[in-house]
Amino acid sequence: MADKGDKPAFPNAESRKQCWAARDNLFKCLDNNGNDMSKCTETRQAFDEHCSKTWVKYFLRRRDFLKYKETVDKDGFVPGEGEEKT
Repeated sequence: MADKGDKPAFPNAESRKQCWAARDNLFKCLDNNGNDMSKCTETRQAFDEHCSKTWVKYFLRRRDFLKYKETVDKDGFVPGEGEEKT
């Protein structure tokens, strides 16, 4: 069952298109503003309005992971303090 105020679990094709467009607009804004979410409040609000909470969480985590993966591929793995490089 969806949370109160959350979008239905199975959105129709039009809802998905609106969600993906809002996601793309947010990510473009973040890319253009050095990942500063405070400069993308309007696009974030549209993203939250057009996508279910679970989709928002998934898309944001996936973006973070892909950015991390891109950094590791480019710069190599840098172990944290107290960790050994394997």
